[in-house]
Amino acid sequence: MKLKLGIVLIGILAVISLAGCGGNSKSKTSAQAAKSAASSKKASEKLKERHQASQKARQKSIASQKSAASLSSTQKASLAIAESSKRSSELSSQQAASAEAARKSEAVKTASQPSTSSQVSAPVQPVTPPKVVQPASTGIAAFVAKSPSARYSDQIVGVVASGSYAQVYLFEKTNSVWQQILSSSGRVGYQGVGTAQEGSGRTPRGSYGLTLAFGTGGNPGSGLPYRQITSRSYWISNTADAQYNTWQERDQSSSLDEHLSHYPTQYRYAIALNYSNGVGGGSAFFLHCNGAGSTAGCISVPASVMLQLIRRIHSGARIINVTSNAQLASY
Repeated sequence: MKLKLGIVLIGILAVISLAGCGGNSKSKTSAQAAKSAASSKKASEKLKERHQASQKARQKSIASQKSAASLSSTQKASLAIAESSKRSSELSSQQAASAEAARKSEAVKTASQPSTSSQVSAPVQPVTPPKVVQPASTGIAAFVAKSPSARYSDQIVGVVASGSYAQVYLFEKTNSVWQQILSSSGRVGYQGVGTAQEGSGRTPRGSYGLTLAFGTGGNPGSGLPYRQITSRSYWISNTADAQYNTWQERDQSSSLDEHLSHYPTQYRYAIALNYSNGVGGGSAFFLHCNGAGSTAGCISVPASVMLQLIRRIHSGARIINVTSNAQLASY
């Protein structure tokens, strides 16, 4: 509308200008008017172009502003979505932690509650204990470990004879393992080790208990019950005596009986074998100190060794008389 008004106004001005010029200059005036009209038309066209350019620039500005506003809204929406996702993730982590804590608490509570008949528990699988390998006894002690005596004793005196000579050992069991504690040379009956009878001169073969310690002096610290010899002490060997193969205190006794005080060297320290093979089967078998040579059936060792034995041997100990190491396993 403004463009049309401008064109009209320019035309009116041109007419007024022509009217004021005079009649003599009509041709000149007409030419000028045509020229002026052409100029006015150009000016009008330029003004129109400028207006159109201004309108396009304004439209571009509005479009740019709308695009910027749209981008800003998109960014804000993206940030809002990211923040919401972060909060959701944190909430999920918190909920998971709370659930795990509740599960553990319930497990502890369940474990602390006693089981009832209404509760069904899974069958308990039997646990096989690890196999314990016991250390083995070695050397001559291995034979002792296999002997029947080893089942009910933890101390064994082993006598391995060759003729009237012998090697005498002390074995002890510790933590199921038999070990040799000492070894000494010794003597046995002049007929060696074998089946004994009264007056046979043999040391009885086999395993026997060691029950009583005795000697010519006071108790040297025996691990067994101890009895001191007196002038009235006899060990009865008379087969006609009702107290055969026992210790008796008498003013006098048969010449067949052993008067203990007559052997102060041999019986300084001694231990009696719990041997009984009936009347006439043999009597007075002892482990004692060495004398001049072989014995009538006893086992003898040096006095220093006998002192160790009498102090160390305790109730339940046994003695095994054999003629080879391997025979120790048989008794």
